Amino acid sequence: MNRTILLNGLIRERHASRYLEIGVGLVEENFAHIQCAEKVGVDPRSGATFQRTSDEFFAQNGGQFDVIFIDGQHTEAQTLADLDSTTRWIVSHRGARSCYTIVFLPTRGISASRTSISKVRTGTARCGRRR
Repeated sequence: MNRTILLNGLIRERHASRYLEIGVGLVEENFAHIQCAEKVGVDPRSGATFQRTSDEFFAQNGGQFDVIFIDGQHTEAQTLADLDSTTRWIVSHRGARSCYTIVFLPTRGISASRTSISKVRTGTARCGRRR
């Protein structure tokens, strides 16, 4: 199952009407295929609806979302920052019924690069509990 099928299933199941995606990347890979009444995509380098960083988005925007999908820059530091910002934003705005993240584990060294030198870049984010 790919992420688009999973997210659309969650949107349908929860009767969601507002969707937020952090880290749109290539619009046609996922965001364009999300079936939700209102969609906001955040990414400074793509055709997102909010073309700035996720940090800027959370600082400038209020409102509520039914589903939030975090798939931004895959470095450990930015992933944690996005999770932290999303959590604080949800609490302060009572802003989401569901929040999902995808963190891909690198299968090759080049995929874990902090820069976009490969098409398959998963970054430095790690699985596990934060202590």
